[in-house]
Amino acid sequence: MQDRTTPLPLPIACGKKVFAAFDVAGLTSDGGISFVRSVDDRLGLTASLAALLPDPRDLRYVTHSALDLLRQRVYSIVAGYEDLNDAARLRGDPALKLAVGRDALDSDADLGSPATL
Repeated sequence: MQDRTTPLPLPIACGKKVFAAFDVAGLTSDGGISFVRSVDDRLGLTASLAALLPDPRDLRYVTHSALDLLRQRVYSIVAGYEDLNDAARLRGDPALKLAVGRDALDSDADLGSPATL
């Protein structure tokens, strides 16, 4: 059987190997979002903006950092999800989770809900 996977050079893969397989359905349709993260890292846009935003939340109850929430929202908009209608479905999307810096396969590492955003 022919190997149909291609290793991807992603620096944000949380220490895990990432492969692209084109014979598996329904994992994610937004694989290009990792490119957005690499550009963001080089320019420092979301990190700079998050540092300027006040965060009055009680840190004892915070699950998602302000930077994670900002990245989730910005990257979703870049991927074409301009409103929060799809945020509930996207919070578990492996590509978006990986781009934000969460473990793509860990359901306990899901992104923020529409109410959190």
